[in-house]
This record gives sequence, C-alpha cells and structure tokens, in this order.
Amino acid sequence: MRLKLISVLLLLVVCVLRAEPPVIPDALAELQGRWRLTEIAFDGQHKKGITGVWLKIDGDQLLSEDQPDDVATIEIDASQTPKWFDLTDRENKVNIGIYKIEGNVMTIASADSGGARPTEFESVAGSKVFLSVYERETVNHP
Repeated sequence: MRLKLISVLLLLVVCVLRAEPPVIPDALAELQGRWRLTEIAFDGQHKKGITGVWLKIDGDQLLSEDQPDDVATIEIDASQTPKWFDLTDRENKVNIGIYKIEGNVMTIASADSGGARPTEFESVAGSKVFLSVYERETVNHP
C-alpha cells in the first residue's frame, strides 16, 4: 500500500513538472503586448500628441515602462458590453473601468478613485472619468 501511494505521488510530481504553461484566456490574450499612450483625458480636459509613455501587458500583469516597479494585476470580464477590467495595484487599490480594442487601438475609460464604472468611452467635465487611448506596438519584419 505504501509503495502504491509513493508511486502515485511520484507520477503526480512528474505530471506537474511536465505540464504546459498556463494558457491566457482569449479575452486577456488580445491585450498582450506593448502599447503607446497617444491621448488622455480627465474630467473633460483632453491632451493629444503624447510621446514616450508606454505600458506593457504580459499575462495578467500590467506595467508602465517609466515606472517598472509599479506592477498591477489586471482582471477582465469580456462577457460585459463594453468589456470590463479591474486593475489592482501593488497597494491593493482597485481601479475599475471599461475597454475596447479596434485594430491596433485600445481605448480605456476608468473611474476616478471610488467612482462608478464608466459605461461610455468619454470624459466630460464633471465626470471624473479618465479616458486614455493607446496604439499597439507593431514590429515590421523584412
């Protein structure tokens, strides 16, 4: 009996060690990559032509390249329309919002701290909504 138990445990260890890496859900897979911020708005104030601000999504981790120690975890609910996200920062503060991807452009609307989840992709005066637009980095191969 003891030999049988040890054999089963060894078999489980081998299976775990040979297991495939975790699969990223399809909805999260579409967010993967490096994104350049091109436009931002808050409370109705818009700014376009932003340069040098990048974020990277790798698995369920999101980081701003200008603050590499500031890693957040992203959870999404693609069953909602528009799609929802919850972003938890390293201090366990949760930012809620919505997002959409059209081609290589991702648009995000998120609530100011403690605000309600936005329902539209706009930031009007008094809304306390952050709106940001990102363009996916594309790599040209010869």
